[in-house]
Amino acid sequence: MLGASLRRGRLAAVARRCLGLTLLGFALPAAAHLRFPKLAAEREIQVDLSGPSIQLHYRVGLGATLADQARASADRDGDRKVSALESNAAMDARTASLLRRVSVCAGPSLSDVRCRPLERRELARLESEGWVPGPTRHLHVTWVFDLRLDPHEYGAFRVEDDYQEPPGVEITDVKIKPPNFAALTEAGDAERPGGVTREFTWIERSRPPGPRRIVAAWPASRSAVASGWPVALAALLLSGLGYLALRRRAGAAGSSER
Repeated sequence: MLGASLRRGRLAAVARRCLGLTLLGFALPAAAHLRFPKLAAEREIQVDLSGPSIQLHYRVGLGATLADQARASADRDGDRKVSALESNAAMDARTASLLRRVSVCAGPSLSDVRCRPLERRELARLESEGWVPGPTRHLHVTWVFDLRLDPHEYGAFRVEDDYQEPPGVEITDVKIKPPNFAALTEAGDAERPGGVTREFTWIERSRPPGPRRIVAAWPASRSAVASGWPVALAALLLSGLGYLALRRRAGAAGSSER
């Protein structure tokens, strides 16, 4: 009996690991819950600069009402159950929308960053809990992106988040983990520059319209500073060439008038 129980436990653990990327909620329905149960929905964003590559953690938690609506929308065959295939399809749609709505920016300083959308290949982990409703009937979805950006090679990072799904999210909690080799010189809400705020919360109804912008800056390494020199030098050369071209044209025009 004990041996059979241990074998069942091991099989369950293996199954949970195998299903963890897309079907965690299908395997473990009871674990989903909101930090603040009275909220309709909540969001959490974590910028992790502490590892060899910058990571972005993005989590959305739905209360019972919005979770029931999400499950009903995912239930394509109308049997009042969300199958593995249906939850996968729902997660694919949510992921595609998130990729369209969130951009990341990196550079040597906050005034000199290059931005791009998130990419599907950067999705390192995808978890969901609650497609099979548990006692709370809540639903959670978590995306973890490995952005393949070495913090040593940059001095600034910004997130531009315009993901508004589903409507009804009431708060957004933000956490910023600093690099393990340097202190942050600026961090927090981009609309409130200056200072270092590693944790803060947006009340969505009180926030100005538009994307959520999260910034972090730290002393740029030598490689980050050096990488900016070619761009600055090229810009300087182009400006000089443009100025010389204008001088030649002005001289030619003066000669023809004479």
